Amino acid sequence: MLNSRYLVVQPQYFKQIIRLKSTKMTSPVSPPDCVRGMKVFKPEMFQKSASFPCLKIQVEQLNRLKKVLEKFAVKIPNLKTVQDTEESGQKIILLNPNIIKTFSDLKDVKEELLINQVNEDDLSIREFDLEAENWKPHEKLKYILPEDDEGVSGFSIIGHIIHLNLKESLLPYKNVIGAVLLETKNIKTVVTKTTNIDNTFRNFQLEVLAGENNFQVTVKENGINFTFDFSLVYWNPRLSTEHERIVKKLDTNSILLDACAGVGPFSIPAAKKCRVLANDLNPESFKWLKYNKEKNKIREDRIELYNLDAREFIKLNLPRVIKEIVEEGTEQQIHITLNLPGLAVTFMDVFQGVLADCSELESCNFNLPLVHVYTFSKAEDTVLDVRTRVEDNLGCSLDPDHLVEVAFVRNVAPNKDMLRCSFRVPRSILFDKGTKRRLNQGDEENDNSCKKMKE
Repeated sequence: MLNSRYLVVQPQYFKQIIRLKSTKMTSPVSPPDCVRGMKVFKPEMFQKSASFPCLKIQVEQLNRLKKVLEKFAVKIPNLKTVQDTEESGQKIILLNPNIIKTFSDLKDVKEELLINQVNEDDLSIREFDLEAENWKPHEKLKYILPEDDEGVSGFSIIGHIIHLNLKESLLPYKNVIGAVLLETKNIKTVVTKTTNIDNTFRNFQLEVLAGENNFQVTVKENGINFTFDFSLVYWNPRLSTEHERIVKKLDTNSILLDACAGVGPFSIPAAKKCRVLANDLNPESFKWLKYNKEKNKIREDRIELYNLDAREFIKLNLPRVIKEIVEEGTEQQIHITLNLPGLAVTFMDVFQGVLADCSELESCNFNLPLVHVYTFSKAEDTVLDVRTRVEDNLGCSLDPDHLVEVAFVRNVAPNKDMLRCSFRVPRSILFDKGTKRRLNQGDEENDNSCKKMKE
């Protein structure tokens, strides 16, 4: 059994994630039954006349009694709770019809009302016309989509874009879902994913359900502004807390090698604190990484940018940076982030013999590189599963001096979690000359195979 110190981060809720199931319904009035099942949004079908209990009060009592009656007042979008009356010097407060039927239902505040000369005669029932704008988007969808379906359980907001993953059962309703969600404040585009993530460039095909075909967004995460084309790069607001968690582990004595940097959610804030080498294979990600570096005024001597395969990036830079640390006589700590959860664990063999050609370093003391690798797990024991796969690909077992933690990052889907394994690469792996030779032979065999295929 694993030591409990390896189990850390618990699930978090993020500001940029809207979960419709947990969003509070505000309207006590349901729209007409005819809206159920509509596949094309027709706002006029929401028109309805509804009755509300109304309490008449004097204008000079308004401020005082509004507070007293707050928990009884009706709260409906675009319907004023306090309204004028035909009588001068008087107002009416609309009350929740699900709570207040008669004056006696106000018993908790009845004494306060009577002191202010408000009595049973001041309560009346009045009709008001409601329209589509009187229900919030998530409320509309609750009444439109089939009752036996879980509906749209949540979505992400990325700048002016709402991104959701529609279940197959909801595809017939995609147009009405898009049109309704487009009513959300500051939203100009609603999209859904139509393909799985490409593990090479980590992007996916999008379908615009409503709004503009404009995917260039600017978002703010952990105090940093990022701009990118959402249709061409990978961005997930659910990782905001994890980005912040790793950056907090860094200080002025750190060096970050961000092998799968994307548009910079680790690298850009880290470069405010320490030296960073950031890399991404996707040319679009690299372009926006460079843009965000300049936009956030990161000094040239604080960040180096690369457009390489993650393995090549590590092979090229890890030996060089370690040599620089040794030559300078510093005790800097190298952190390596590999946030490509679909594949990154299989990259762990890149550390096998990565310093095999640096015999001059074998007798030198330096802090072992600290790797933060991300992966998915569907196993019953996710921690054991992740640890085992990391060790298998690394080529050795990790003892407590090397394994720092296996941390939960987020739930991806039912029975599928994203986790991070943080570990220090053992010296025996870094200087493994035998592994280096075997890997080189494997590369040569692959090259020869490729040549034969081309011939």
